[in-house]
Amino acid sequence: MNQEQLPTNQPPIADDEITLKDIILKLQDWWSIVWPKKNLIIAGALGVGLFAALFTKFTAQRQYTASHQIIFKGESSGGMSSALRLASSLGLGGMGGSSGGAAGTVAFYITSNENIERALLLEEGPGKLIDLYIQPFLEDDEEFAADYNAKFLQDQRFTDSVLSVVRYYILEENVSA
Repeated sequence: MNQEQLPTNQPPIADDEITLKDIILKLQDWWSIVWPKKNLIIAGALGVGLFAALFTKFTAQRQYTASHQIIFKGESSGGMSSALRLASSLGLGGMGGSSGGAAGTVAFYITSNENIERALLLEEGPGKLIDLYIQPFLEDDEEFAADYNAKFLQDQRFTDSVLSVVRYYILEENVSA
């Protein structure tokens, strides 16, 4: 009796090897299924693409976002740590190091036209901040009050003119203070 023979009650071991010929035959089978339906596949892809394009064009809302960062390139800081450099760039001069250039840049940014207009038109509390600045003018001049109520935020040229005058007074108050 040969001991190397497998017992007859055990099933034969399956061959798990895949050859290149098996792969090619499987690809040919898949290709024979897909190729007759090529027109349907192309039409479906074009239909989905056209639907997506039309949906995007006519129904989707466009959203634009923007952000900005202030980066100051200051004078050489020697051995100053990064925390002290940050404090210095924000105008906190008592922290060590020079802050003259950075503080001026921060002040210029804060008093920029865009930031002042954004603050004046911000809806907070009882109304807009610009209403507090413009109230004495509205009480003194009825013709200006009528124009302000009719044109402000409706006529861009009028709005820009009013904002320019108020911005001028705000900056003059800060300079004289």
